[in-house]
Amino acid sequence: MGVLAQRQAVGVIRLLKDPRPAVRAKAAFACGALGDQVAASEVAVLLGDTASQVRDAAVRAIARLDREGEHVGKVAERLLDTAPSVRVAACAALADMGESAQYFASLVAQRLSADREPLEVRAAAARALGGMGERGAVHKDTLQKLLEDPSPLVRQAAEDSLRRLGGPGVAALAAIEQGEGE
Repeated sequence: MGVLAQRQAVGVIRLLKDPRPAVRAKAAFACGALGDQVAASEVAVLLGDTASQVRDAAVRAIARLDREGEHVGKVAERLLDTAPSVRVAACAALADMGESAQYFASLVAQRLSADREPLEVRAAAARALGGMGERGAVHKDTLQKLLEDPSPLVRQAAEDSLRRLGGPGVAALAAIEQGEGE
């Protein structure tokens, strides 16, 4: 990071403590965009913010900032957040956070069967499993069942994940497609 970016990062980090939720959310987003690893711990504090827009932005920023997986457990906790947008962000973040996040694939899969879970959360969870390697592939049967979900959004996310998982995922999808052709 260049000198100018470092100066900007210092100013942005100060804004993470602003009393206005919209400012804190934008500051978290900016920290993620700047890629300042030093900001990861400061942004992680916002995962427990009272404003859902701040928690959403913090989850998305941590996915870009936390290369070592130091905060992956805190991001996984957001899978149980009261705000659906934060649960969506947590699913996406865990899919992008690398190997350390793959250990939370089962928690992501639980979002698929949670009572009254909004479609966007279920779709995000299905999509996330496709980015969670072998631990995501453990849930291929669940993804395969989602190919018959009433929601086209969830069906498409499940199909994309099965294709992305390759191997067992693609084999499961091919078996479904072959059954449709008969």
